[in-house]
Amino acid sequence: MKSLLKACFFSCCLLLATTATGQVINSVSASILNEAIELTPFNDFAPLHPGIELGVNFWRKDGKRFGQQFNSYLGFYHHKNVANDFYLKAEYLFQTKIKGVIGVDIFPSVGYKHAFHPGDVYDLNESTGEYEKVNQSGIPRLTTGLGLGLTYLNDSKIEPFVRYEINVDYPHKLLGVLPHTIFKIGANYKFDSTKK
Repeated sequence: MKSLLKACFFSCCLLLATTATGQVINSVSASILNEAIELTPFNDFAPLHPGIELGVNFWRKDGKRFGQQFNSYLGFYHHKNVANDFYLKAEYLFQTKIKGVIGVDIFPSVGYKHAFHPGDVYDLNESTGEYEKVNQSGIPRLTTGLGLGLTYLNDSKIEPFVRYEINVDYPHKLLGVLPHTIFKIGANYKFDSTKK
């Protein structure tokens, strides 16, 4: 399993590196986020599990009614009882434009996540039968997601957005897979400020 996750991590890095060197960067984004281990959108703010995400848009195809993008993200969030997660992911975004002002975004994603438990980690010593404190190197995980968002389209260089994602991480020691949600508020900074 660890070799599969290492292969996933290096594949994501290779994909992002080759995309970055072969494409023009169209825009960058920054967002603040809140993570929750649940699938309901109504309890995402209590308690707060804050994070930040930085993104780069490598490919964009805009039309009058529809748009498509390929984005990559580097992010982090802190969940005080579960994990401090760092992630690197790639996303394909499909956008339907309403009157050229609002973009309705649908985006699947896949990536690599590395989770560190926020407290001390203990492991069972089978020879003594006692739990002992161990150094943690983190837990590698494959993360997949599907999201829905709204983007305010305009002629300026800054386009604000709000997004909601459902993600599933694999593997999880107790549950097998770990479902969770992320609510984001942020903005894209476009290097080409012409609305299409």
